[in-house]
Amino acid sequence: KNLRWLCDKKFPNEKIIVWAANGHIAKFGNANEASDKKIVRMGSYFTNDSARLKTTYVLGFDSYSGYAGRLGWDTSKINEPKNDGFENWIDKQYEYAFVDFNKFKSSGNYKPQSFFLKGMGHMNYKENWTEIFDGIFFIRNMYACKMLK
Repeated sequence: KNLRWLCDKKFPNEKIIVWAANGHIAKFGNANEASDKKIVRMGSYFTNDSARLKTTYVLGFDSYSGYAGRLGWDTSKINEPKNDGFENWIDKQYEYAFVDFNKFKSSGNYKPQSFFLKGMGHMNYKENWTEIFDGIFFIRNMYACKMLK
């Protein structure tokens, strides 16, 4: 509701970038959440309106290896990707890559299918990620942020 207000009232003629964790911006589903409660993600809630769906680009982030963490929290090693997962489809020479799922979906070669990607909390999930994100920014080796002293 806050994002809708920003778009409709505060900045109605502006482009807005929302930078948030994949789990908050994901569209269409729960990505295998093990819970008896339905999780409504901001991305799903916001793009539930067909007009907003057409004007919103949801960019997820993914990494092959490295460490994750928040300021003030311990860091943790990122899980290894599945052998047949998205992270292994990216040419090893690329430290960073951008994959536009929307372009692929409009290419005429698109057939909806599930595949492994570490799209939620650096965990491997098999989902139809092309419906959850419009694109992926890939980072080969991620590192956790550190507090400056």
